Amino acid sequence: SFENKETLFVKSLEYYFENMFVKQTLQPLRDGKLTLENLQQFLQQFIDTSETDYPHGCFICNTMIEDSNVSNDADQIIKRYTKIMNAAFQTIINDIYPEADETFVLNKTRFLFGSFLGLTLLKRMGGNGEPIQSYVNEMLTAISN
Repeated sequence: SFENKETLFVKSLEYYFENMFVKQTLQPLRDGKLTLENLQQFLQQFIDTSETDYPHGCFICNTMIEDSNVSNDADQIIKRYTKIMNAAFQTIINDIYPEADETFVLNKTRFLFGSFLGLTLLKRMGGNGEPIQSYVNEMLTAISN
């Protein structure tokens, strides 16, 4: 039993964060040195899934889109998610561009995170297959040039 709907929501979001995001979705970005290949593997899981075997988008991203007035507890989960994603993306950008200055890396990281949020929105709208593959290809091209 939960105190109220907000507590139920936060507990659900925390469960999703720990069990779906950290243990499953994030797996390609968790082990070893982060490279462009790890990013490709991470993004590939969004291409390979259909409407029947993967939820539409990401619960955390959907929360970010749906409600800007989330509780402090939910906001803390969103901040942890954002921090993990940006750290992984920044490590990958540093690997691709080892001589790049801090501003360049920060801008590419922000672009990659924003593009990833767009990808989750496309999944939420029921996208899969070729349109998602095309989007991912453009993301990878943009950060590699």
